[in-house]
Amino acid sequence: MKFTSAIFLLLILVQFAYTSKSKQVLELIQNSEEGKEILDKIFLQTSLTGKKLDAKTVNAILNNIKSSTQGINKERTSLQAKGVKTCKSEITSMSNIFHDLTGRALTAHRHTEQAKNRQSRREIFLSRANEELEHYQTIRGFIRDNHKIWKKFHTGVKASQNNVIDWLTRANEHVRDLGKSAFVELPGTYKSNLVQITADFEQLEDNLNGLKPVISNLLQLLNTNNVSKSDFRQKIHSIIRHLIEAIGDFKRQQEEENEFRESLYTSMETLLTDAVTNADKVAKGLKKLTKEAEKKIKLLKDNASWSNQLAKEAKTVVDQRADECRLFSTFNARQEIHHAKKLSAITNIQDILSDRFGALSKLIEEKYEIKDL
Repeated sequence: MKFTSAIFLLLILVQFAYTSKSKQVLELIQNSEEGKEILDKIFLQTSLTGKKLDAKTVNAILNNIKSSTQGINKERTSLQAKGVKTCKSEITSMSNIFHDLTGRALTAHRHTEQAKNRQSRREIFLSRANEELEHYQTIRGFIRDNHKIWKKFHTGVKASQNNVIDWLTRANEHVRDLGKSAFVELPGTYKSNLVQITADFEQLEDNLNGLKPVISNLLQLLNTNNVSKSDFRQKIHSIIRHLIEAIGDFKRQQEEENEFRESLYTSMETLLTDAVTNADKVAKGLKKLTKEAEKKIKLLKDNASWSNQLAKEAKTVVDQRADECRLFSTFNARQEIHHAKKLSAITNIQDILSDRFGALSKLIEEKYEIKDL
């Protein structure tokens, strides 16, 4: 086939030798990819079919190539139009998806920042709630401590008052017993009883609202011989009675104050306990919301990250599709040029063969002694 192709080219060259214009056209065809492709197809088909190489056969082959090229070109043009439409539609759709994902990413980022700001404020509220709870607990503890101190104080004062009343009553009885018998000096039993009462009284820490010095002096007087006098003992009885009544008044006042304080402490402890309970509920509620918000922020961060990643991937897909569409357009443009050149080469070859093929064919047969070319 190579030999035949060479002969055909020589034939074409000889034809072009008759005219400078034909020579120029032949050089163009011979040097072009399209021309070489056409010549190869001519010789391939004549070799496979065994047909005689004449103008009619070559023209028929050229017409087939031309018809096939035009059909391919027509189909390519149709496919190009569809491809351009598809590219435009897909790029528009992908761009919309990209913009939507970008918007979603920005929205997720905004929601994340808003959630962070709310979380910061919530943490401030939680800190304040914990401080408030701690303050309430501190005040309640202070009230409870004071309540205990008051109870201890009240119990001590009450015991002191009862003891003093008991001591004064016993002293008064001892003085009354003195009047039942005659004596020159104080009986020993009386003195020992009075010493015991005086000793117990001196250990008393309560001032008895200022009565302690008075009672102390009274006990000292009871330890003198003056108690042997009847009028003195009467005065002593009267003083002791008044002292007991005064201490009784102190006891009633103390009980009233104790009732008031007990009511006050109880009310304050109840209020503070309620405040502690409420503050604790608020703190626990805020703590729970804070933990839930942390989970929500993590989800929002993940969502923003995923949205950003999807947006980047969508942008990559858009760019890749745009590159593919550009390559598709470039390929079609090159194919259009290729087919145009191919059709032009076919037309030029047909023009040359219609004028020169007969004489040239005879010349080549004689020159190369080729039969049935």
